[in-house]
Amino acid sequence: MARRKKLAVFTANIYEAMVRSIQSGIKTAALENDIKVIFFTSFSDSFSSKVYDKYKKYDEGDVVSFLLPDLNDFDGVIRVSFAYGPYTDKKLENMLDTLNIPVLNVGGQHETLRYISNDERQSFIDIVEHVITKHDCKDIYHIAGRKGLYFTDERIDAYKEGLANHGIPFDQDKIYLIGHSFGTTIALKLTAEYPEKNKAYIAMGMSVDKIRSEKKAYHHMLEQYKKNG
Repeated sequence: MARRKKLAVFTANIYEAMVRSIQSGIKTAALENDIKVIFFTSFSDSFSSKVYDKYKKYDEGDVVSFLLPDLNDFDGVIRVSFAYGPYTDKKLENMLDTLNIPVLNVGGQHETLRYISNDERQSFIDIVEHVITKHDCKDIYHIAGRKGLYFTDERIDAYKEGLANHGIPFDQDKIYLIGHSFGTTIALKLTAEYPEKNKAYIAMGMSVDKIRSEKKAYHHMLEQYKKNG
């Protein structure tokens, strides 16, 4: 009987929508090709680089599951591109650099690894084209992502091009700033420092006191573990 192929998949977390979609696609492809996949996840989504940079043990704990597998026993590795903290990212990169098996980065661009990513420009042009031609929308607002990320500028440029294709003028005032989870902390500071730059600020899952939230979560989990023996 032929040996079944086995892949290791590393991901930053398992609960965010984009990560779940990527994982679902990997699982579907694996089932179709009779390949075994094992997921290894940290519990962070880059908070360690923003809030816990003084706490080394937090970072060490964040990568515990990444140290579990003997990757020489696998046929390949998939690295799900997401917001790893600097410590976790460096640890993972060092692990992957030593491998003699294929390593693929999925979900974003990567400087050294072969990667699969979305065509941000064409995808966004298609979206703008769709809402104009199929839904007769002419007054279109775009909520931009974080400045500096490669896809943020690509999406804004595609948004402008999509409007221009239909003779719709680009209006800077229609770019809104949105923050989600820890992003609300960054967005709130940005809005406070440069209020004239933003038409509006939209908060989703507002982060109020992260340190206090983590402490409460820790004590809650501790109580639950004690109850369950």
